[in-house]
Amino acid sequence: MDRRHTRVGRERILEVAEELFTKHGFQAVSIRDIAKNCQVTSAALYYHFPSKEVLFEAVMERHAENLSARMRAAANMDGSFMERAIAILWEYSQVAADRRSPVFMLRREKLNIGNVQDRSQHARLMHAMLCPLEELITHAVEAGEVQPLPQGFSPAALLVGLLHGHAVYRKACQGDQLDRQDVEMVVHIFWQGVTSSVGDR
Repeated sequence: MDRRHTRVGRERILEVAEELFTKHGFQAVSIRDIAKNCQVTSAALYYHFPSKEVLFEAVMERHAENLSARMRAAANMDGSFMERAIAILWEYSQVAADRRSPVFMLRREKLNIGNVQDRSQHARLMHAMLCPLEELITHAVEAGEVQPLPQGFSPAALLVGLLHGHAVYRKACQGDQLDRQDVEMVVHIFWQGVTSSVGDR
């Protein structure tokens, strides 16, 4: 007789799925694997998530929301706009560099999974992760500390892109990870750029 539970909480499924996807990769993990580790039937899992792709999307959204909460807490700390930007980006860098992180796994495998790569879905994930930084820079613009970028440019995306570029350089040339000083340097370089007059370029 199959003694596995037929019901299990949605959060438990997401926790197990995140662990398995991160450890083994999306392609190597099946719905049956996730159900087995949750001690439920596959049918019970499908009750919450109609496909592995939908489950993966939910895992990524949950992870993005958790990261956003950490970044938002950093944004609310005492300090200047630039100091808070450093704190936000440090939180982001810690998660992005963690090999157990779904964000790291997604970058590592360069997945091309139907709905996950859908533009609107990708935009929602990016918004959840970048929103605290975007809001902070917007407040800095309103306070006159930095100049606004031209329409169509996301200052938060540019700053994160600058950080990733430096991380790739550090890994390739020095074989190590970013530290807090690296993050401070990247933010200082970015801040110097956006404090100059964009309109005169």
